[in-house]
Amino acid sequence: FLVELLLHSADISGPLMPVKTSFRWLKAVHEEFGMQVADEKRLGIPVSKFMDGLDNPIAGASSQLTFLKCVLHPLFDPLFTM
Repeated sequence: FLVELLLHSADISGPLMPVKTSFRWLKAVHEEFGMQVADEKRLGIPVSKFMDGLDNPIAGASSQLTFLKCVLHPLFDPLFTM
């Protein structure tokens, strides 16, 4: 379990990188999410709402803050206090 947790932590650690690297990863993730939304719309399946509209800077920033608050902080806080 611990190895899987550390591997997953590394996979989503983009926001912990230096600013330039972090923004590069953020842009790539938002582009990937945008492509998924486009595919979902094209296929007529329900759209993943949290992935939609991230090309809007306000929506993208809000999404990032939610990710930091609800995913990264709860995951990394215990790891950093070990």
